[in-house]
Amino acid sequence: MHRRHTTLPAVRRNPGDRPSACLLALAAGTCLIAAGCGWMGGKRDDASVNTGLGRIASTDDPTAGTAPIPDPDAPARDDVSRLALDLERLLAESRGTAPTDSAADTGGEPPTDPGVMVAVDSTPVLSVETPAPEPTPPAPQADPAVTLAEAYDRLTGLLRERMNGADEPFGDALAMVAATASSPAAMPVDPASESGGRLSPDEVRTLRAVRDLLTRLGDASDATDAARVLREVADDLEMGMGVRIARAELCRRVDGFGSFQPFPRNDFMAGQTNRAIVYAEIDRFAHRARAETSDGGAPGDTLAVELSQELLVVHRADGRLAWRRPPERIVETSRNIRRDFFLVSEIELPRTLTVGSYLLKVRIRDEIAGSVDEVSIPLGIVADPALAWEGAGR
Repeated sequence: MHRRHTTLPAVRRNPGDRPSACLLALAAGTCLIAAGCGWMGGKRDDASVNTGLGRIASTDDPTAGTAPIPDPDAPARDDVSRLALDLERLLAESRGTAPTDSAADTGGEPPTDPGVMVAVDSTPVLSVETPAPEPTPPAPQADPAVTLAEAYDRLTGLLRERMNGADEPFGDALAMVAATASSPAAMPVDPASESGGRLSPDEVRTLRAVRDLLTRLGDASDATDAARVLREVADDLEMGMGVRIARAELCRRVDGFGSFQPFPRNDFMAGQTNRAIVYAEIDRFAHRARAETSDGGAPGDTLAVELSQELLVVHRADGRLAWRRPPERIVETSRNIRRDFFLVSEIELPRTLTVGSYLLKVRIRDEIAGSVDEVSIPLGIVADPALAWEGAGR
């Protein structure tokens, strides 16, 4: 009797796993015993064998037929497959992992060839990451101070060009001074040199005062400080421009600065003496330190204003002198800079003035700054009382 050996499905195992090896040996022996028992208890059916051979001989396709010829020397494949699955399950349980249900993966049918090994590529997949593009560096920022200075230079150039072609250059010169003085980034502008001699001394002085004002206002800490700067710059500008008679009137009565009663008409009767008060408001006068020995004044006064006043009556037609009061020195002292200054002078127009039109000239000289100003007050000498102001004569 010839026995055929059955090849079991190959199973990988860990050489160091002793319990798995024992289970494998036990399962293999069980498969051999089951296969032998199946062969010993089976009967050979010669008829079925002959029938199968006859079918093979009667057709050209050796695989044709309703069923394959059973091998009497081989155990049933269902039993072998089942044993293989049991073996796989036992091995999985011994390793502590869940067994793979091959029947479930094939729709309930066991694999047709349990001896086939499936190779799994366990090589790790390498992923190549594309590097992100480097960010574009920001454009370099221009220095604001340099940019502002360049803008002021362009503005100054445009204003200078327009000023040189204008008939009245003061407006453009003022704009140029204001634009450059309001920012430390701009170069200072000298009005005298920029105008090329086309500006008057007073205009140059005014432009320099504006430049000084704007420069100092930029450093003012609050509104009070700004007001102080405005006053100081105004005072400096006015003193530089010289003394000025702001107002002059012939009056009947004077009570103080800005408080007076002028004549309704400056016409006086001929042949008599006519009294009047000359009221004059003065500004743009200079100050100096008080001289205690010659200026007089109250103790503690530190400043002094020194003026002189001259009064003249001239014929309006030809300017001939008809009456004159020589210059009189006036010194006023104070602790602070004076804002208000007025002069009051009583005069008597002589009876020798004939009928006609005259001018009363008030001439003020600033003895500190050396400047002079003069105004004229019209007056008339009439022979008809109806033409004279009421109550003017004696």
